[in-house]
Amino acid sequence: MSSFSSSSIHDSYDSSDESLGSRSSTFSRPPSPPPHVPSLSPSEVRETQLLFQGRVVREVPVLDIVREAWRFQPSAICLRPFSSPPITISHVLLQAYGDAIAPAVYVKAFLDIILSIHKQLALAKGRFPFGYFKQHTKAGVREPEIVFGTQKKDTWNTMGAWVHVSKEIYHDYALEEDICLDVDEFKELGLYDNVEHHVQRVRRVNFVVDASIATQIPRLPPSSRLLDKAEIIPAMHTKSMLTHGIRVFATGMAVQETTVTVYYGDHSGLMKSASFDFIDEPELLVLVVAALSNAHERALGFHPCIRLGIDTVTASLATSTLHFNAAYELDGNLSKKWNWEVKQVRGKPLQLFNHQHVLGKRTNVVPIRMAAVRNNVVNPLYTGNTGLVMKTYWPKEKHVSEDHVHRVLYAKLRNKPHVRQHIASLVCSVKASMGQLGLPRAFLGDVEGADCRMFCCMVMTAYRPLASLKTAADFKIVFLNAVRAHHSLWEDAGYLHRDISTGNIMYLEEEGRIRGVLTDFDLARPREDIERDIKFDEYELLSESRMVYVGTRPFVALELLADMSHVQTYRHDLESFFYLLCWHIAAHNPEIAAYDEPIEDWRDEDTLHCISEKGVFLYCRDEKEAIDTVFSRSYEEYDGIIEEWVKPLLRLFRRVGHKLRWEYGLREQEELEDETEEEAAELPNVDFAMFMAAIGENVNWPAA
Repeated sequence: MSSFSSSSIHDSYDSSDESLGSRSSTFSRPPSPPPHVPSLSPSEVRETQLLFQGRVVREVPVLDIVREAWRFQPSAICLRPFSSPPITISHVLLQAYGDAIAPAVYVKAFLDIILSIHKQLALAKGRFPFGYFKQHTKAGVREPEIVFGTQKKDTWNTMGAWVHVSKEIYHDYALEEDICLDVDEFKELGLYDNVEHHVQRVRRVNFVVDASIATQIPRLPPSSRLLDKAEIIPAMHTKSMLTHGIRVFATGMAVQETTVTVYYGDHSGLMKSASFDFIDEPELLVLVVAALSNAHERALGFHPCIRLGIDTVTASLATSTLHFNAAYELDGNLSKKWNWEVKQVRGKPLQLFNHQHVLGKRTNVVPIRMAAVRNNVVNPLYTGNTGLVMKTYWPKEKHVSEDHVHRVLYAKLRNKPHVRQHIASLVCSVKASMGQLGLPRAFLGDVEGADCRMFCCMVMTAYRPLASLKTAADFKIVFLNAVRAHHSLWEDAGYLHRDISTGNIMYLEEEGRIRGVLTDFDLARPREDIERDIKFDEYELLSESRMVYVGTRPFVALELLADMSHVQTYRHDLESFFYLLCWHIAAHNPEIAAYDEPIEDWRDEDTLHCISEKGVFLYCRDEKEAIDTVFSRSYEEYDGIIEEWVKPLLRLFRRVGHKLRWEYGLREQEELEDETEEEAAELPNVDFAMFMAAIGENVNWPAA
């Protein structure tokens, strides 16, 4: 980490020195007014505050972000030809900004200032293609006023950085001449280090098969206070960039009146630089503009293996390529030089999936295909197939990664092809620790107590989402394939999935036949670990750290939500299958092949409310009332499944509702007379055979 700080740079400036141009050392400006957050609802503000609570590091030196995030050495400014005049900031442009009050006017005025600086800089060859600062046409509360991006057709997917400008009062800067910043004067300020290599270099990514050695990251105390009004919109812009495109971090700068603050965000949280005044310290504004202007794709946070597609004036994800120097195949063999192309269906927008939860695992999925040319020769493996996706995510370093689980399943199910065809297929994978990846966070530091995570990238077969099915008959096929595959994982491979949801059951259509597929094994757990925890729990020896459930809230078993069970077991996944069945029938619109009526009560952030609503559904003594409550707006297409599957399974899982009411003391006297305490408290030991019998299906796989 750099030993320089923006405060030390500012202190080294002698305010009596007039050699830096005509800055007045005596003029005064009125204090900045309290920041105004326009058009944001209180819930949006609160949501953003809670998201980053305990995940914000403040007062990071500007130079540290410049060096570690944008990978720019300040000495590179010295590379300007000796005959070049000093870098100047026009006092006319500065005063135009000071005079402006209307948003469109002051945004344009500040843009003129940074464009003027940009034009005076020596630009590196490896910088972001066609990168420059421009006013954003879709600017608003949720999108920035200025972006650093390509010359046209920019979307969030290819923006390099954001600039947010806010201003409310008139300023008279009392400047009579331009501010001049000569290279030698920069050196006298102590701004430059003694680094010999001035030109930025793209760091190589050292992907490894086993990133088991935890990254030694500097630990920093998190700021205890919530984001304030001035930080809300910058945090939202950072979050928005992280949920678009294929990137590992996002950066930008916020300008309030004349105060500039640099922001950095990734899967671990938000970092905010020490603020500076660009009138008092114009050299720092020049430094920030120079760093962004010279940053290459990786220094702007894009995927470390991506090369953006480039035409004459635009960088695009749709024509980008990805390159792995080496990757591990499904059987564990190392293969070198993998090349991929991002695939966009002609006439349709690029189908990217970006998880909206930016902190933690933060999954991204992008469609790809194998490149037609490999190592400058025609790739013999190329088939023109578009049925591949690249999935990137950030698992905890101490946890087993999903690609490892895939290889274990492949080995254990090697002789069961009828099962393997219903398990998501891995093509190859790479991974690296935060340090090996060169992630700025590894050098800037992370908050105390935060989990170290690794970067994992997998190439897999592409499947279609469950919601895109159009008939009840096809849904039944996919559902049964998934339930049987899930049972085989438990019995034959010794793994429990633990995240049954509509997003993790998909399908493939081949030659007119539907095949259901179970996907997403990053939360899967070995059976032996689960059975060990059950034994520990029987003797009350299970640690609290292991009494944690995982999964997607609408589908999590009621026992786990209500803390009635300490160990997540096979029967809980079966209950999740039941909730998935109910959710699909209640929410799915077969006419448009999409979910349009979700069961809101089941995904409510209020856990107690979610428990109550699920409990009412399971316990309701009037079966018709329970069915009508959840499926009142379901389509006739699913009436048969409700009768044949939902009602029998509701009776099967009804005892869970009984147990909930007993545990929480919600049972009335007449109810207590119907059942004994032992019956009510008995665990609902639903197994695979009982589940399949309830829906009238055979436990065995059908003959091929």
